Amino acid sequence: MNTVITQLIYRESGGFAGLQRGCTLDPQTLPDVPRAQLNHLLTQPATSLSQGSARPLPDMLVYTLELVTQTDTAQAQQDTTPARTDITAPRWLQQYPADDVPDELNELIDFLHELAQPVPPR
Repeated sequence: MNTVITQLIYRESGGFAGLQRGCTLDPQTLPDVPRAQLNHLLTQPATSLSQGSARPLPDMLVYTLELVTQTDTAQAQQDTTPARTDITAPRWLQQYPADDVPDELNELIDFLHELAQPVPPR
């Protein structure tokens, strides 16, 4: 089965001042190299959001990539149980401390950093 990323949610958080920046976009709008780097993420182990294993890293700038895949979108549209309130919740989560971004993701992170805007606190 070929998995297609339908939405990318990017967040920058942390740092001494508690920075919160981000953007949400259709991955098809990415330039070729960043899009290829994003697609490469699907071949890597990912952390399921439902497991809640994202670890906080206080005072360190962290880049978070949340990916919604075509399979997840179809499943979310079929899942109409009352207990589920956010039916478009991303299924993939990758976090990278700023000083530990893999070289193969540098152009993607740089591109998303340029698009990021301040995000109000939750």
